[in-house]
Amino acid sequence: MSRHILFITSMAAVSILVATLHAKEIITVFIHGTMHQSIRHQPCLYQSDLLLDLGIVGINIEAWNTKEEPSESDHYAAFHIINAFHTCAATHLESQQTKRHYYVFGWSGELSKDAREKASEQLYWAVNSEYHRLSANHAHIEIELYGHSHGNQLIFHLANIRNNHQEHTWTVDRAILSAAPLHYEMARHAFHPLFHSVINIYSEGDMIQTLDFISVPHGACKKTFQELEQLQPHLMKNDKCIIDLRLGAYEHYNFFGHGTFFTLDRYTPHPTLSRRLRNKYRQLITELQPLPLVSLYPLITPHCTMPHYQSLSANIMCDDQGPCIFLYDTGDKSHDPCIITIPPEFFTAQAFTRKKYASIGYTSELAKIYRVCVHALTHMFRKTPKI
Repeated sequence: MSRHILFITSMAAVSILVATLHAKEIITVFIHGTMHQSIRHQPCLYQSDLLLDLGIVGINIEAWNTKEEPSESDHYAAFHIINAFHTCAATHLESQQTKRHYYVFGWSGELSKDAREKASEQLYWAVNSEYHRLSANHAHIEIELYGHSHGNQLIFHLANIRNNHQEHTWTVDRAILSAAPLHYEMARHAFHPLFHSVINIYSEGDMIQTLDFISVPHGACKKTFQELEQLQPHLMKNDKCIIDLRLGAYEHYNFFGHGTFFTLDRYTPHPTLSRRLRNKYRQLITELQPLPLVSLYPLITPHCTMPHYQSLSANIMCDDQGPCIFLYDTGDKSHDPCIITIPPEFFTAQAFTRKKYASIGYTSELAKIYRVCVHALTHMFRKTPKI
């Protein structure tokens, strides 16, 4: 009998040890894009965009999701967006042995190369600090960074900072770019050893992504790595996972605009959509709004793991079963697409967000944001910022 108990105890210990060896902690950081300094600290902006205070701000999403009493954080978009993101991430089997640590990194948002480099330095040391804090108790730490618009330049500039700190051993497992204004001087850092994989998610309907002719070298931005002629020889020969992922709906790729990636309730029909497509668009956004596209990324990015460059397309469609995502190789449509079902937990999170924002007059807050943004943009382009 004692031997039997000893055997069971030993097996339990082995199981715990194996689980510990396979367990991993993931540092997940979201980085917002450009905004004028006059609106950076507007409370109404915190209610719509995935941002909080300056610097790195940790979010314990599991504690927030299970709290019983209302709190001020209920009015911040970052908590709702990350909550939906977390519910999608939890649908994967490997998530049972994974703990995610969520952070929002805030910077000035100034349309300036110098400002972005300064913010990237702060981001580097913030990630370094969290990595060493967690690695003191955990053997397997992963880092993934999610940037929007010029927030992606902060991610790329980390490579320059790493060149000055070769003694550091941590790397970025996944850099997920949204609506990134790509230019050669920064996009070439995708090949830097700091990054294991880089996924560039974009929409052909994004009319803002390539408009920055002020704060980038030569004033030339592209939407994809493939469009950068200087990078093409490296893309074809390198074995690093670098992916251009075109996001659309119903096999049309001008559905989504610049703000739909990181901002609540920013879905608007593209001017070029036909009446038939506008009706489909309304049906689709009814299923998704007010949550932005980044909340669906954990469903898509695990399928983007090819050890080489690839151009992919992801289509969101609605049928009798609800919305789902079709992912396929843009260059080779002979293979059946990967069909990704959006889990019910996403819609539970969506319903909570809708209810919460209905209670605080979210529509009126959006009107305030619109007026503030128009005022800020007027001043942003009236004077060319220092670069």
